[in-house]
Parts: sequence; C-alpha cells; structure tokens
Amino acid sequence: MAYREIGGLGDFKPAIKSSDKLKFEPERKYRVGFPCLTENGTVRVDRVFFFNKFEEGPGGLKLRTLLTDDEGFNKQVAKRMGEAQYRYCTPAILYKCDAQGKPVKPFDYEIKPFVFSDQTYADLVSINDEFPISEHDILLALKEKTDPKFQNLSIFPTSKASLWSQVKDKDKIVAQANEVTETMAEAVAPKKDKQFIAEKLGIPLEDEEPAQQSGGGVDVDIDDIDDLV
Repeated sequence: MAYREIGGLGDFKPAIKSSDKLKFEPERKYRVGFPCLTENGTVRVDRVFFFNKFEEGPGGLKLRTLLTDDEGFNKQVAKRMGEAQYRYCTPAILYKCDAQGKPVKPFDYEIKPFVFSDQTYADLVSINDEFPISEHDILLALKEKTDPKFQNLSIFPTSKASLWSQVKDKDKIVAQANEVTETMAEAVAPKKDKQFIAEKLGIPLEDEEPAQQSGGGVDVDIDDIDDLV
C-alpha cells in the first residue's frame, strides 16, 4: 500500500464504538499517540481510496468498497460510481484517560486505525511543525455544537514526550501498531472482490476495454501529498 509520512478509573469511557477504528464521543478529551514510524522516523499515514455511492429508492445503487489492485477495472467502476474518494489512515494509540484527557493508572491503551479527513490532516501538519507528532502525543475532542457522526475534531499538541515512547513495553506497542497497518484500510471502507463489484454494477470481467476517462481519484498520484517531517 502506498503511504506518506507525518514525521478516576470509573470515569473512563472508551472511545471505541466499532471493532475497526477510533471514534470519539462528545464532552470528552482524548490523548492519542502515533507509534507507527517510517525508517526516517516520521509517522506513517496512508491515503486510502474508495468508491461510495448510495442511491435512494427501490433498485438504487448502494455500494461502498476499496479500490481493487486492477487499475483498468477501477476505471470501469469509476465510470459507474463516479470519482473515487479518499481518507487518511494511521495506527493510533488511545490512552486510557479521564474525561479531561489525563491518563489514569495503571497505564492502559488500545491501538486502532485512526481515519481522518483533509482538515484533520492539515491540523496535524500544522502541529507537527512545532511539536513533531512522532515524538509528542495530541489531545483531541469533538468540536462543540457539531454532529458526532461527522467526527469534526479540535486538536492540541502536548509539550512533553509521548507516553508510548517512555514505557517499558515500547517495542510491543510499536509491533502492535505495525500489525494494524496490514488491515487498517478496511477501517475506511469494506474490501469487496472484483466478482462482487462486477456483478453489482453489471461490468464484464473479461474482454472489456478500460473506460476512457480519468476516474477522478483513481489516477491521483500519491506523491502529491506533502510529507510531515
């Protein structure tokens, strides 16, 4: 997968609402770190492309899927589904905290895919300029008066070194984060096989000339994302 780089116990309410990604609740702060680093020591962030279409009414097309490995087939799908969309994704460590984002004892955590949009990416880039997120945790909360289902986040840096980098089990945390990268794209969208997609869209799998159009996000060059260094 192509990727870019971003260089009281009873009060705890888990942020995880599904098995595959982080989701945050209103009126709480969360402390999150980024233990999945590249060889350059910067945070790994994947840009994950997917198709998504929901047509209301009987017989309307309803399909959400990651792109396949077949570029020609993806272009055929784009002709029917429209431009591919994308989200960013990285493994994140969510610390067990109170409602104000203060870690509680004993130290505990979860590592899940963190899926986010262009705006959150831009906020992380800005923070990273002064407080590299490979070395510092962040505090985040849902923005006030916004719908939780859209996960609009306010993000703040922490000035001290990340918690994950200071614990005895640091290597275990890094290994767990790297393991999450193997399947984290499916936190963005389900992975449907070509046969399923072709049958859903009525696209032949053989003897089909690639559609003569860009397919939107299908042809975006991953190298146009700025590195977070």
